[in-house]
Amino acid sequence: MIPRLETKRFFGIALSETHAEHLRGLYREPAVTKLLLGTDMPLAEQAVELLISRLTSHWTAHGFGPYAFFSLEERKFVGYAGLRHTISMKTAGVELLYAVRQAFWGDGVCTEIARPTVEEAWTKLDLCELVSFALPSNVGSRRVLEKIGFVYEGDCDYGGHVHAAFRLHATN
Repeated sequence: MIPRLETKRFFGIALSETHAEHLRGLYREPAVTKLLLGTDMPLAEQAVELLISRLTSHWTAHGFGPYAFFSLEERKFVGYAGLRHTISMKTAGVELLYAVRQAFWGDGVCTEIARPTVEEAWTKLDLCELVSFALPSNVGSRRVLEKIGFVYEGDCDYGGHVHAAFRLHATN
């Protein structure tokens, strides 16, 4: 059975190669790449393919990963959210990551699709903490993390760029 999450307005299914075109479209949106990557240039096709491969293979390797989220009513792709192993802040951990199409910004979508993945970390995976990162200029993403309960820990190098680092403990 394909893993699935559901919220009031959206449903998420385990990200797979079948969602590749949705991710390509997401990373062609200049506003999205500006906030996630620090440039308003679309992500190069080769980089998108590598990202798709890494995100989808995480499910096979670890039994969990990001979900592709769609609107319940219209079945439109809104973005992705989920968990993945990462090495950051000089320690290994599990990271909350998410990205949402610009058309869905400003209505609590990121918070709504990120929350059930955090719950899954505690209830299904029995994790004790999560990390997450945002460009310092990405005020919206930082606000999402704070709404969920993540605490800012300072800036760090992440993927060769300075990012704001956040951590959430299961007891928060």
